[in-house]
Amino acid sequence: MSHFHDDKENNTDGAPSIVSFVDANGYPSCAHSLHSHPQKNSSAGNDTDKANPISSSKKRSSSAIDPSDIILPGEEDDDDLEIDQSCDQVRRKITAFVNSGVMKVTEFQKVIGVNSNSYGRFMKQRGPYAGCDNQTYEAAYRFFKKRELAGLKMPSKKRKTSAASDKEVDEHDVSNIHLDGEEDEAVPIWDTCDDIRRKINAHLRLPNVTQASFLRALSTSWPSHDQRKLTGKQLNDFLAKTGPMSGNASGVFYAAYVYFEKLRIKQGKKKGKKRLEMEDQWALEGGVPREPVGNRSYIVGRGERPYMDQYGRVRVV
Repeated sequence: MSHFHDDKENNTDGAPSIVSFVDANGYPSCAHSLHSHPQKNSSAGNDTDKANPISSSKKRSSSAIDPSDIILPGEEDDDDLEIDQSCDQVRRKITAFVNSGVMKVTEFQKVIGVNSNSYGRFMKQRGPYAGCDNQTYEAAYRFFKKRELAGLKMPSKKRKTSAASDKEVDEHDVSNIHLDGEEDEAVPIWDTCDDIRRKINAHLRLPNVTQASFLRALSTSWPSHDQRKLTGKQLNDFLAKTGPMSGNASGVFYAAYVYFEKLRIKQGKKKGKKRLEMEDQWALEGGVPREPVGNRSYIVGRGERPYMDQYGRVRVV
């Protein structure tokens, strides 16, 4: 069992304190006991080896250390592994590591010993404690902590050569594509917010694509007279939401849709099944609305309840 230790807690009497919270959608989320442990006496010779995260029996004679040879404090007890990083911190490390190209997602899952379902659920969550009971949280923490103790730095995103970079930039340049309604910021949208988030995340995983370069590309989605620019915070806020219509009023939603629609046309790709279904679903409205959805009230019959389907339409069952 793992424990996430929050350094902001000021619990000095050794007793556990419980933190309760809700997730971004207002649902109760898991709570961890935040323990404070008395300082162990390290004067004895054997205690030094126990405190050392590298097992004395597994030290290598060479200067290179294999992360798998490292044993973290409390790891062998299988009941007291202390984690000093939040779920969001671990998720950011996973994203950076996979985006570097060192491993594919499936390879990373295999190395840390988790299945795709566990990994997928953990990566979709948002919040410092969201996912604290998911096995991916502890497994990924062990992986990165051991690499850190072994002296291995987080890999950076690989850069292509100048010629390759120019080709990549040209492939993503949509400045010569024009959409109806573009000059009036009135391009009809036929994607849900979740669809756009999936496209953004996939695009940011491409080699030689950074968040900064993507934001610059989005700035071309506005009318030619509009010098509006989107920020990294706006992008991250949009990506942190979940739901077909969550974030529909964000400038990121509109700008990203315009960009990806131009990219689809440039690449000669046909409209997908979901896209055609969205056109049928929102034909009367002329596309997905951009007005804030917010909290709306619906009049339903006894025993009925409203829900939002995958297209962002509110239905009653």
